[in-house]
Amino acid sequence: MATNQALGRYYKGMQLRRGPPDARPFDARTSALRLVKAPTGNTIAPRGWTPWRLFDRYSIRIVAGVLLVSIPTSILLGVVESNWGRQTSIDQAKARAQATAESTAVRMTDWVAERQAELRTIAEDFDSRSGSASRRDR
Repeated sequence: MATNQALGRYYKGMQLRRGPPDARPFDARTSALRLVKAPTGNTIAPRGWTPWRLFDRYSIRIVAGVLLVSIPTSILLGVVESNWGRQTSIDQAKARAQATAESTAVRMTDWVAERQAELRTIAEDFDSRSGSASRRDR
């Protein structure tokens, strides 16, 4: 007993480790996996199909995220482009109206100048005829 007590005191502060596992021949009938401890409490079985599980996939989430970003962005770009196009159209209409008004003013000025020149020619012709007739009468 003295030796057991002496060994007990000797090993008191040491940690003993297990040796290598025993090499047993492979048995194909026994499973490699063993149930060490069964779960306690109620286990939750997977539920059947629900509409929310449809959106539980990663690819569906990616598509939904892309749509959530791209649809408002395209709507915003459409509104901006529409406003820009409308303003451009208004500016073009103003420029076209101004060019038409300037062209009309030039044409009217030319027409009035031509009529004045014709009236001047007629007046000079009439004056020259009446002047020669009045000189003859004297």
